[in-house]
Amino acid sequence: MDTAVTRSVFRAPYFERQTLTGFQFGKGDIAARLYDKVLEIQRKSKKFWFYDLWKLDVIPDGFKVIRVEFQMRRGVLKDLGLDTLAATFPTLENAWAYASQKWLTFQDYPERQYHHRPVSSWWETVQNSFLGIELPSPLIRARAIAIDQERLARQGYGF
Repeated sequence: MDTAVTRSVFRAPYFERQTLTGFQFGKGDIAARLYDKVLEIQRKSKKFWFYDLWKLDVIPDGFKVIRVEFQMRRGVLKDLGLDTLAATFPTLENAWAYASQKWLTFQDYPERQYHHRPVSSWWETVQNSFLGIELPSPLIRARAIAIDQERLARQGYGF
């Protein structure tokens, strides 16, 4: 929790008895969930075919498979310029980049100011592994573009 840097005010760890099973960040228009996928398979979903997908028979001792998922509701999607399915599917990796680079990151050295901290190496893997696309470009919210356009217009008018 100390290494998470997010625009969300809501954060919640989830425990099963004394065992940490996951985290949630946000609960409004955008939310992120990170949880132990193996534990979820064993206790709830029984989707053992995931092991075939991962090309594993068992998870080695000392390792965990953490699922990272983002939920974006209509307001955020519209704000990112994703009004239709046709507009959304070609830019899924950029929506992932926005969520994993701009909205939520995990950074090393929690004692420092967040803008002086490097992104954790494990989170860089998460950022760059969506659909196997490396270094996707984050989408920009329409509000930020509108503010920039307004500033440029005022600056031009001032000149």
